[in-house]
Amino acid sequence: MENSMRSKKAFYNFTTSLLLQFITAAIGLILPRLYIEAYGSEINGLVSSIRQFLSYLTIVEAGVGAASIAALYSPIALGDRNGINSILSATKTFYRRSGYLFIFLVIVLAFLYPMIVDGEVSGTISLMMVLILGISGMMEYLIIGKYQVMLTADQKSYIVNIVQISGILLNALVSILMIKGGFTVIAVQVTCTLVYVSRMFFLIGYVKKRYSTINFDSEPNFSVISNRWDALVHQIAGLVVFSTPIVIVTIFCGLKEVSVFAIYNLIISGVVMLVSAFSNGLMAAFGEILAKGERITLQRTFNDFESMYYLVMTWAYTSAALLFLPFVQVYTSNVQDVDYIRPSVAILFIIVGVSNSIRVPPMTLVNAAGHYTQTKYRSIIEALINISVSLILVQSMGLEGVLLGSICSYAYRTIDFIVYSSRHILERPIKYTFYKLTYNIVLAALAMLPFYTVFNIKAEGLLEWIRWAFIVGIWVLVVISVGNSFIAPTAMKNIVFRMKKLFLTNKSFSKIRKFN
Repeated sequence: MENSMRSKKAFYNFTTSLLLQFITAAIGLILPRLYIEAYGSEINGLVSSIRQFLSYLTIVEAGVGAASIAALYSPIALGDRNGINSILSATKTFYRRSGYLFIFLVIVLAFLYPMIVDGEVSGTISLMMVLILGISGMMEYLIIGKYQVMLTADQKSYIVNIVQISGILLNALVSILMIKGGFTVIAVQVTCTLVYVSRMFFLIGYVKKRYSTINFDSEPNFSVISNRWDALVHQIAGLVVFSTPIVIVTIFCGLKEVSVFAIYNLIISGVVMLVSAFSNGLMAAFGEILAKGERITLQRTFNDFESMYYLVMTWAYTSAALLFLPFVQVYTSNVQDVDYIRPSVAILFIIVGVSNSIRVPPMTLVNAAGHYTQTKYRSIIEALINISVSLILVQSMGLEGVLLGSICSYAYRTIDFIVYSSRHILERPIKYTFYKLTYNIVLAALAMLPFYTVFNIKAEGLLEWIRWAFIVGIWVLVVISVGNSFIAPTAMKNIVFRMKKLFLTNKSFSKIRKFN
């Protein structure tokens, strides 16, 4: 019964996460094009830039979410209601404090940001946009956060995903109608923000109905999530690594270059999200296994998960490398205010995406184990590498220099994640992971070879690009799958077994505790 329930949750988490990533990526590509056509590249760059600046303010969360989720694994697994309530009460208290601080910082940013983009966009518009876009963050801390923590820790991320999907689709519909209707960018953002925030009512209603024993006003146990400060170090480092690029571009290159960066980043982020969908929802399952000390199960589970993940990753990025620039050409056709066709930027973005995605399996394990204290200095080093290299190279290389800074930091931290998780959590040699990466890279090169020697991918419109995408996707999948079958037949057999369980029986994604 326990195995069946865990498998069912894993299946729901996986499928809804995959759907969420697909919808987010699709909407993320549709709306910017409409913004560029209706308001220009500068406004599109403005929106993207403000969102990244606001992401810096999420440090006020102080690692509470990650620490609380890790702390909840054990009491949930043991059915300790008092333990669950004490942790959630502490989480509520910390989130409320974070919310008040976030509001203050948003107001400060609203008055400072217009100075950064002075001369490019009206100060009133930039000030209003900061306040409007900051509303969602306020609601996350003051109301929604504690409910999401509980659902995630209980392996019910699929509920959060479903609510997110509904909010994104409704938000997109309202945006498209208002943009086509000729509304101002301020009116569009106000309406869409309010629509998106309304999702909190559904989330709160579900938790109150399904978890009748939960009490957010119990005696809080602050000590259980005391490692939130170590989690905060990781959060700050992550913000520097993932948000600094667009901030540096805003300051040194201008809003039009931000728009170029944002478009390329949207495309590669869609690939990252697609690949990451194969890991989302599994952290809680790994957390439960670690909490129960099931070492052999952990090693077998992770080995199969890693093999499947790297196969999907290789397929996704190989296809993206071949289709990236043709898509940008179609996507930005008739846009004349800035040059969007940058081959060097496309190549670097692919490398950034691969470097980022490789770390996901070991990072998932480290987070599930709650090893924030043990790895915090490593995350600080990554952030320092990123910001220092980016600041040095942006002066002479622009966007390319910022991307090289990201690549340098990702290379260091990804290798570190692999080494740390292998030695301190899995207790196995690191060669297993590097071996999988090596033969998948070779297979990727073989799959790309015909398109650089015989065929030339060129699309005049979206339908032609879709035809090429279908051809490329199938070809690459065949090469990668057949290659994996010859090189790692046992791992491929296990992947096929789990995919059958996922799509044919509809009863389990991969039985976390039973492996062939």
